[in-house]
Amino acid sequence: MRAIILVLVTLTSGFLSAQDFQQIVSTYLNSNFEKHNLQLNDVYETRISSSSYSRSMNLHNVYVSQLHNGIEVKNSTSSLAIRNDQVLNASMSFQSNIASRIQRTTASITPNNAIQQAATVMNLNSSQSNVLLRQVEQKEYFFTNESLSNEEIPVKLKYVPSENQLKLAWEVLIYTTDYKHYHEVFIDATNGTFIKSTDLVISCNFDGAHDSHAHNIVNTYSFGKSASQTATSTFMDNSQYRVFALPAESPNHINNQTTLLNSPANLVASPFGWHDTDGVVGPEFLITRGNNVYAQEDQDGQGSTFGAAPSGGIALNFDISQQLQVPASQNLPGATVNLFYMNNVMHDIWYQYGFDEASGNFQANNYGNGG
Repeated sequence: MRAIILVLVTLTSGFLSAQDFQQIVSTYLNSNFEKHNLQLNDVYETRISSSSYSRSMNLHNVYVSQLHNGIEVKNSTSSLAIRNDQVLNASMSFQSNIASRIQRTTASITPNNAIQQAATVMNLNSSQSNVLLRQVEQKEYFFTNESLSNEEIPVKLKYVPSENQLKLAWEVLIYTTDYKHYHEVFIDATNGTFIKSTDLVISCNFDGAHDSHAHNIVNTYSFGKSASQTATSTFMDNSQYRVFALPAESPNHINNQTTLLNSPANLVASPFGWHDTDGVVGPEFLITRGNNVYAQEDQDGQGSTFGAAPSGGIALNFDISQQLQVPASQNLPGATVNLFYMNNVMHDIWYQYGFDEASGNFQANNYGNGG
């Protein structure tokens, strides 16, 4: 199974503008930099990257990036909790002593060359040239090359921590044409050498040895039932799903016993059920698709929207058996229903704790709730 790690956070539509937050953040950092083991120069240049209002905590979560000469420092984003113009808590990830750790400030390698170097390091072949689509000042560029990447190729200047230095580097993102890898590659912008890379596609393999796994552990959970019972007010559409229901950690923990759930969608988080997208009572989809989730098979790994998705018919009856004793390819309908259920439940539960529209959650239609 693969899932691209994407972190999508929107700017707030709350009470304060980004500029107002910037002043509050700057004042706080200038007065408290020593408390966080930083130098004044470390907090001299910052930028609000995103913010959201948490109804559950009645405060704004503000995310702040550290910069030097207008260039972002990688993995230095810090979060501050702000209420009534006051910083209540700060979780700082800023790099310290940045001025003394930066050796070079001018790029000698072009962003186009950085892409070619990244492709070489990742053993990727390209039959086409990179085409520049647009650029933002001299720090961020967007290219296209359909023989190399399925998406635009962003190339951005950043300072990257490496060997106690902050190296000026091009960050190159390449989503491979086989949909199996999304490479984040850092190429030294001064000499073209490879610094590091990360694959933003997670791969999970289940065909190896698992003798140490515990089986048939009945009623032993790693989290309390209160989490899944947080969302108790449901939207009654009489939909049914045969699943391994929360709070079970896995089928092994409930002796492979499924549960047939009726109308599990939460009325607040999913006010028109799990199969709606237009905000009017009545489902738009009779398959495992709706406002929060589109679950389908993708056996060819192409990431398309043409994979099979089980149908519940007009009654939204997804009472499909789970066949755990057959190859996974023969249990696609049951597994897809369980996937649809689990992701919708995560959406509905997290909604109760503040991961709503304003906080950048994932929905096709925000039903007028902002975000």
